[in-house]
Amino acid sequence: MIEPTHVVPYVDPHSPSICPPPFCDIFIDFEYELGENARDPVTNKPAHQKEWAEAAGLPRNKRYLKRPMYFGCNSFVDYEIG
Repeated sequence: MIEPTHVVPYVDPHSPSICPPPFCDIFIDFEYELGENARDPVTNKPAHQKEWAEAAGLPRNKRYLKRPMYFGCNSFVDYEIG
């Protein structure tokens, strides 16, 4: 017999990326270096991948991503899970 699996779903870090100040504050000056794939124009990709890339809103013309609330939410979820 297979035992039921327990799941704890977390909405974060997905939009709107809201978390307590201590967690987002530590990322105020943090800049995540984007790889070459972030600048891929996705012109030769399937339609669903183009739609996802558009919705993700990555800065295709920049080398770094600065999103304190997003990274803070990741840390907050890690803290909550332990």
